[in-house]
Amino acid sequence: MFEVHQSDTLHPFIADSYERHRLLFSHHPQEVSTVTTAEQYRRYATAKNIQPALEDVGYGAQAAWFGSPAAQRVIVYIPGGGFVYYAAPGDMNLAHEMYLAASADDGDVAVAVMAYETARKMPYPNILRQIGALVAHLMKGRDPANVSRSR
Repeated sequence: MFEVHQSDTLHPFIADSYERHRLLFSHHPQEVSTVTTAEQYRRYATAKNIQPALEDVGYGAQAAWFGSPAAQRVIVYIPGGGFVYYAAPGDMNLAHEMYLAASADDGDVAVAVMAYETARKMPYPNILRQIGALVAHLMKGRDPANVSRSR
C-alpha cells in the first residue's frame, strides 16, 4: 500500500512544512475568504512556472494537480478551513513540497488538491457531494490502495 504520510523520510519534512504553512495561513485571513482555492493554485503555479492542471470533478469541485493527473499514485490534499475558507497561499506551497518529496521516491505520483466551494456559497450537504465526486474521479483507473490522503 502506498501511503506517503507514513514514509520515514517524508514525515519530518511534512511536519516542518506544516509549521511553515500554519505561519503563512495566519498572515492571510482576508485572502482565504475571498480568493478561491483554484485561483490560489493558478497564482502559485504561475509564480513557480508550473503549467496549471485543473479538472472539474463535479458539484463545483475541482482537482488542482501537482504532477500528472494520469499518475497511478495520488496523494489527496484537502486544504484546511473547515470548508468555510478557501486555501491559504501556504497550502499550495505545502502541496507542491509534498509532491516534490514524494516524486523523488516514486516518479509516478501526483498530489491532487481539492478546490471546493465554501459552505457559505453552497450549503450542506454540497461539500459531501464534492468530496464524493473527487474520490470517485480519483478512483477511475486506479487501484484504491494507490490513493492516499495527506494528514
